[in-house]
Amino acid sequence: MTSATPPGELDRRWAEHLGAGGRHDAVLSPRLLARARRWNTGSIVGALLASIVVVVLLAVVIVSGYGHVSFFVVGGLFLLAMIFTVRKSLRLRHRNLRRAAVGGTTVSVGAEGITLPRIRSLPWSMVRGVILYDDSARNRAQRSVPIVGWGAAMAMNGGDGSIAATLAFHDGEAVRALVQPPEDAKLVRLWSKDSTGRTPGDLTLTLDVVMETDEVARLGAALTGAAALHGVPVYRPTSTGEYALLIGKVVEGRA
Repeated sequence: MTSATPPGELDRRWAEHLGAGGRHDAVLSPRLLARARRWNTGSIVGALLASIVVVVLLAVVIVSGYGHVSFFVVGGLFLLAMIFTVRKSLRLRHRNLRRAAVGGTTVSVGAEGITLPRIRSLPWSMVRGVILYDDSARNRAQRSVPIVGWGAAMAMNGGDGSIAATLAFHDGEAVRALVQPPEDAKLVRLWSKDSTGRTPGDLTLTLDVVMETDEVARLGAALTGAAALHGVPVYRPTSTGEYALLIGKVVEGRA
């Protein structure tokens, strides 16, 4: 099982800086955000246009009376794929691309807590653990595979990043109450109630969609340094499977 990662020298320097009253403001990349929004919109529009074309073709075939059942099966599967594409693109837009920053800053880290576009003040006392996950190597390998790689590239460019920070909370409902606007509160995922009656939760921040590589690295070090000041463990899983096994244990305090 993945153990909490001890702070490195860079993390310790960040801890000293933050402990002395400093902050780290992770700067938004207008270039990356604009690209992601452009690709995201293109995916939605492209899927809708393709769906219209398929529906028209199906209607023409039905009217002509020459359609084979396999044609309708393929057409139906294609429409389902387009529906999935639109739903995923809309979900990514809502989760990662809408309200991505306030005043050019997407995440601000200090000794007292974290500031997010939807949460103005999240104290470290509410954070149970931090998971820093970098899946970019697997993503690059996947993008080199024909056909499969095209889908991976579209998802990545459209807002589905491969480097993320997951914050696990002692009380997910209490964190939800901090989210503004309230309709975005469900971005904080809730788990089953624990023995204390609280409902743990987690929130994942996809970083490389809106931040340049060097900014992502600085934010990771700042989060690790600030977490160390409060005894909050930081984990760095090395694979998707490891993350999947780890997340529940961290959120529920079993890691």
